[in-house]
Order: sequence, then C-alpha cells, then structure tokens
Amino acid sequence: NSVLLTRMCLLLVAYYEYFQVGNKCDVILKAINNPSSLLLKHLSVNAAEKLAFLFVSSGPLDSPDNVDPLQHLFSKEGQADKTDLTVAHLMINCLAVAIGSPSDATHLYNPIFLPASISNTFGPGSSHGRHYYDCGYKMDERGNLS
Repeated sequence: NSVLLTRMCLLLVAYYEYFQVGNKCDVILKAINNPSSLLLKHLSVNAAEKLAFLFVSSGPLDSPDNVDPLQHLFSKEGQADKTDLTVAHLMINCLAVAIGSPSDATHLYNPIFLPASISNTFGPGSSHGRHYYDCGYKMDERGNLS
C-alpha cells in the first residue's frame, strides 16, 4: 500500500534527516497542522498518529534538567552530550513500522496508538494470529518453553 509506505517514510525522514540534526521538519508540521492539507487527507492520519508525526517533526525537546531518561533520549541535551541514542532509534523504527502497516496487521499498533484496547489482555500469542491471547507456553526458571 503506497499510502502506508509514504506514512512510514515521512516519519523516518522527519526523524533521521531533521530530528537527528536538531531541526524541525516544517513541511510535515505544516501539513499535519492544516486540517485542509491534501497530504494529511491522503495519508489518512488519525488523531493519535497525528501526535506521533508532530512529536517527530517538531525536533528535539528542550529538557535542561535531564530528569527523565526517556525524555533525555529525545532532547537537545541528549543530542549534544553524545548520549547513546540506540534505544531512541529503535523506538522510532517501531513507531514507523506501526504507522506504516495496516493497524490490524501488526501487534505494534495497538500498544502504541490504542493502549486501552489491550488492557487486561495477554501479549500476542504464536498460535493466535494477531490477537492478544495467551500463547499457552510456559517458561521455567531456566527460560525453557514447554
């Protein structure tokens, strides 16, 4: 699906080409903030997904106190002090996969964009498709599955 691929690519471009060099991605910000934007309509972005695009397109956060280690990963200070950003990159890549896939085709979408929908459920099981059910495996203290 070209729309989903475009969504994923735009998010990754906003992060790796703008956010990572300390800049905002004004083109995406304008499109996302304009309800009559053709790009926004073409991408079929819902409210939760819009927040993801806004976060990534707005550039690094200003977080001088560095109290929250997760916030620090996405801050100007985290960029400046050469913090290892591997976890931030992984999180953005997972976000891109979720935003670039049909919402019912990956187990990443619901925890990111619809967390209430998985309340009181189990993680996706290996024999239950993409549904949040217990897979039935049991792990012993050595990590062996049975």
